[in-house]
Amino acid sequence: MVAASYAPGNIELWAPRVAESIIVLVSKLDAVCTAPPPTSSRDIIPKEELTFDASLWSMLYAFECAIKIGVSKDMGFLAQGSDMVDVQLANHRYTGMGYGEFLMVEKNHLHSIAMVQKSLA
Repeated sequence: MVAASYAPGNIELWAPRVAESIIVLVSKLDAVCTAPPPTSSRDIIPKEELTFDASLWSMLYAFECAIKIGVSKDMGFLAQGSDMVDVQLANHRYTGMGYGEFLMVEKNHLHSIAMVQKSLA
């Protein structure tokens, strides 16, 4: 089911969603990377203003696009600048957890269930 979303014939369906994410990403990077020049040539720009976390922004972009294409849902990771989500599972509630962190928890949870089922068999 998910593989069909990525088929070349479906590009016209998901390309606008990816384009939306690109627009948001560029807007956010512009906000992070551009600032007025110093008022005086003697002013030193703080180091934290000269850098940004490219790995964070590329991860947010990748997660957002994959989710938009795979399940047609806009998680808003780029707009909020983080991958924080609230997740409700049948027997657990995860609040304020990063999406990548949630994926690892869920993977371990499913692995634990599989191990229990295997030991009961």
